[in-house]
Amino acid sequence: MSLSKEKKLEYIDKTIAFCLMGLVIILPIAHTTTIRALLLWIPVFFWVVKMIIERRCGLKRTPFEIPMFIFFITILISFFTSLKLITSISELRGEFLTYTTLFYLVTNNVKKEKYIQNLVSILFLGSLVMAVYAIVDYLIHSDSIFSMSYRTGSLHQGFGAYAQYIIMVVPFNILAFFYRKDLAGKAILFSLILLNCSALYLTHTRGAWIALYVEVLLVVIFTFKGHIKRWGTVAFMTTAILLTVLVLPESVVWHGAKGVDPNNVTARNTVETRMIVWRNTVNEFVKAPFKPAGYGKVNFKRRFPDSSFEQAHNTFINTAVQLGIQGLITLLFIIYAILKMSWSIWKRGETEFQRNFSLAVFIMTAGFFTANQFAEFYIDDTALLFWLFVGICTSIYTQNLLILSNDKKH
Repeated sequence: MSLSKEKKLEYIDKTIAFCLMGLVIILPIAHTTTIRALLLWIPVFFWVVKMIIERRCGLKRTPFEIPMFIFFITILISFFTSLKLITSISELRGEFLTYTTLFYLVTNNVKKEKYIQNLVSILFLGSLVMAVYAIVDYLIHSDSIFSMSYRTGSLHQGFGAYAQYIIMVVPFNILAFFYRKDLAGKAILFSLILLNCSALYLTHTRGAWIALYVEVLLVVIFTFKGHIKRWGTVAFMTTAILLTVLVLPESVVWHGAKGVDPNNVTARNTVETRMIVWRNTVNEFVKAPFKPAGYGKVNFKRRFPDSSFEQAHNTFINTAVQLGIQGLITLLFIIYAILKMSWSIWKRGETEFQRNFSLAVFIMTAGFFTANQFAEFYIDDTALLFWLFVGICTSIYTQNLLILSNDKKH
């Protein structure tokens, strides 16, 4: 007995949704490359089958075709001056094309609100496991929360990547707390926020702390009603942060000796170390801003062989070095398109869930690229998770446009 067309499509949609939920769980866990690939390419295969069954191309128009195409062109241009062409080609396949595939897979197949809610719930479940493991892991390896001898990375590849993961989860976590109406749900979500923030502190990753402050600041500005309540909370947050910095040991705040001198040649702490590598990289880059070193992080080291760093600890600087000023401008264009799209859904979304989710994507994007100004984590699993949720937001956007178009016709 053969299945009807509707049943086949239903089973395909459920298979794709199941694989994506598995991907959300697996992405932050180290040494899961094979499973991750299966959970990405199996739904891609079923998506192709779905298009064959429906006898149409299952690609929606999005706000990203033009900026992504231009970014693709800048990558191809970088091949002509690439310091290691084979690596650039490999990075194109393993990074940019993989992100793009996941983005369009999600945009064109995650349509039902219940599937999106399930993905968010899975994200929270995964972050709970990660946070509990991170805290236990830290307590096993260190006898003081102020010790820099150990920095928890949970099940992730390292403390920096794990901190970036938390930065991506927290906006959804906080806005879900506001979205839920029942007291039990709020209590669970608030506990999860505390666990994630505690785990974030134990990574001792200061760039991520700054990103978290930016995210919470945006939540307050966008969700708190009333001038006094909103700006009073901002003032309280700022004061609390300043007092916390004064109380924390110098080793935790500075990762070395106290103080910052931008003109120092020899770094006394990791703050000055970053300032030195930023200054040296930019000074060399401006000599040939339109001549890319080639797509791929390995080309940074080839462009700056005397540097003790493999990258500039700054996504924008790294992009400029690899793809030239044209690549940096295009990346900024993509970020602007994401912020503009998520903002428009927040202002005019069909449901409260859509508005909260799109605001979470807006805040996540701001926090994600804030943290990436202090380290390069717009790669691998963090970039995949980023584009997965941007893809969901884009799916909501395209569905709302379709509704508006149908309303105008009638």
